[in-house]
Amino acid sequence: MKILIGILIFLAVVIGIIVIFPAFIEPDVTLSRTIEIKKPVAEVYSVIKDYNYYLQWNPWTQMDKTASHELSGPMGEVGARWSWQGDTVGTGTLTIEELVENKSIKSRLEFIAPFESTAQDLWDFESIDENTTKVTWSYAGTAGSYFMRYMNLVTESMLGPQLTLGLENLKKLIESMPEAEPAEIGEETAENPV
Repeated sequence: MKILIGILIFLAVVIGIIVIFPAFIEPDVTLSRTIEIKKPVAEVYSVIKDYNYYLQWNPWTQMDKTASHELSGPMGEVGARWSWQGDTVGTGTLTIEELVENKSIKSRLEFIAPFESTAQDLWDFESIDENTTKVTWSYAGTAGSYFMRYMNLVTESMLGPQLTLGLENLKKLIESMPEAEPAEIGEETAENPV
């Protein structure tokens, strides 16, 4: 009988800890990674805001090469959307909500399956010099329920390496692109002769 009572007390303590512990976990979580890319800020910004490039650098598309992808809306503009569905990456969408040219991109990240949640996908750009751009990629989310706060404990280990890998892929892609053509100087000169 003492053993049974001991087991019941132990289970009650464990269940109590499971129920109470999330109260001590912050519901909000933000994770950021930064890299420097040897290209002008305008070029870096134009590639990142265009979902047509995402399959070439995004770590999750490389994780699940059998996933299906769909682009909709005006690419590189507010309202552009990338949707995906796959066995490994689940189902979700990424939609541009706000653009500040050469400064920042704010998108809404929606996970539909295997679980539902929303977060923000954030990009910040800083011109170090005319040929170098500091890029910061951030994930910001809020636990959708009390017990989902447990997920915040593993966000760093789950998402951190993926953000780092994505930025490294992005750096390789952008730095391998040919130099952007200068403005049509000839046309400007013809219209505004010296």
